[in-house]
Amino acid sequence: MSRIGRLPVTIPSGVDVAIDGQTVTVKGPKGELSRTFSELISISSDGEQLSVERVSDDRQARALHGLVRSLVQNMVTGVTDGFQKDLDIVGGFADCSAATPTGSTLLNGLGGSADSVFEVRGAGTRRFTRLAIANGDEAVGRKALARRGWELKGDPMSGTWHAPTSSGELVPMFEDDLLFGKKEIRYDGTERSDDERKFAEQTRAQFAPIYRPAFMRSLRLAAKYAGAGEDAPWTRAMMDLDAEERKALSAGGETGGGALVPPDTQATMIQRIAHRAVMMSLATIVNTSRDKVRWPRVQAHASNGSVYSSGFVGGWVGEMPSWSDTDPAFGTFEVEVFKASARTKVGEDFVNDAEANVLAWLAQNGSENLALVLDEAWINGSGSGRPLGILAGGSSTTDVSGTTADTISNTTAAAGSAPLLLDLEYSLPEQYLPNAKWLMRRLSEGRIRKLVDAQGRYMWGASGLNSPSRDELDGYPLVRSPFLQAEGTNGNKIMTFGDHSAYIAVMRQQIAMRILNERFADSDQLGVVLNARAGGALSNEDAIRIGIV
Repeated sequence: MSRIGRLPVTIPSGVDVAIDGQTVTVKGPKGELSRTFSELISISSDGEQLSVERVSDDRQARALHGLVRSLVQNMVTGVTDGFQKDLDIVGGFADCSAATPTGSTLLNGLGGSADSVFEVRGAGTRRFTRLAIANGDEAVGRKALARRGWELKGDPMSGTWHAPTSSGELVPMFEDDLLFGKKEIRYDGTERSDDERKFAEQTRAQFAPIYRPAFMRSLRLAAKYAGAGEDAPWTRAMMDLDAEERKALSAGGETGGGALVPPDTQATMIQRIAHRAVMMSLATIVNTSRDKVRWPRVQAHASNGSVYSSGFVGGWVGEMPSWSDTDPAFGTFEVEVFKASARTKVGEDFVNDAEANVLAWLAQNGSENLALVLDEAWINGSGSGRPLGILAGGSSTTDVSGTTADTISNTTAAAGSAPLLLDLEYSLPEQYLPNAKWLMRRLSEGRIRKLVDAQGRYMWGASGLNSPSRDELDGYPLVRSPFLQAEGTNGNKIMTFGDHSAYIAVMRQQIAMRILNERFADSDQLGVVLNARAGGALSNEDAIRIGIV
């Protein structure tokens, strides 16, 4: 049973309660209230107390039980003690001459009905800043607006108030200045002052559903920081609010907890787009829990390794062959694991105050860039302190320099690099062609696309003789990476062609981020560390061919 719903409602002396089916009417010194409740709830009276019970235990009845009891209690409180709503009038231009002062109250002049009392603190002066609206109903704030012709559309807790314009049309309160009509013009056609416009904007903001909870939270936070001896508790409180709460308060008045409107800071980081890491998709990935991985390996044939899978090769013999050993020559293939790391420090206040999620961005962006660090090592690595890259794997090379030294080039009079690229392609043993791919810089690809025949036609361009697709070269897939060596330097390895799955990339630890909360606590900073542990090496140099200039 509901803890609130099961509590009886005491009927004070001087209060009469009448129950007619589901309708409860309460009369008292402050007036009369009546409300009809759901049939899922039963209300009874013994003359001294009201009891609220649910007729079943289904979900909706349980949800209504405590609510109905609270509403009945509020009706009794309303006709005995009443309710009061304090309003701050922001802007300082409200004129008491608009109403009729009677002691410390104003009657009717602000649009209320005769049974409403408007208490003014500081009455007798021409200007006032605080207004108290009293009524027997707990919905006094909503009823005060309704008496002005306003209408609440939607749910009472999150709906939108609609205010009447000079033509009587109801318009949403929180759109383009709808409290007093057009921004610059009053209903009577006269120009509105800056103070009036500011008041309209602030009032509109303070009626937004999020404003009150945001304001109350800011008060609690400010009190907490003030109690802790903070120099600027309001500033710290505003920093702890989320973006929507700060936005709601920033448009309200200063006396309502608002502040100067800050810039519209977006929650999305502007950054460059990183290149795609390619070796993870080309190589064979092996996971391990050790610092070194070792495989047994059969050594290649001494003189014909591109044909035979090992040195254990037979030959022709006579009727009575003499014995001779053919050694398969076993060995091992090893890959050592190394560590890659990215580290930084960020201010704790910066992390807490930033509109964007800084730690999530660091995790995503750092991981993306660290993956490229691994990619570069798997291509160029020397094997000392980092993986042994595919370019250092011992594969055969072909010089593809053309008519201009150390570059891919040719002319209509000289074939240059064109036949040399074919030499590189056709030097790869046939068994590796099904999974063969080109790997080069985009700039090198561009130079290949510009190679021409004797008539000046592009040989591998988009409109050339072979008309390849954008991601193919001579019928084989083309993969681009900025980590291949550049043209222009003699001996640079500018491209590879072959089955890149022969390269084994070992991962001991996937890229992971750690937050160091204590190490830099004396400077209010957080340490951010991203680590990866990886190695790599080419297991079969015969599966790759390298083009040099």
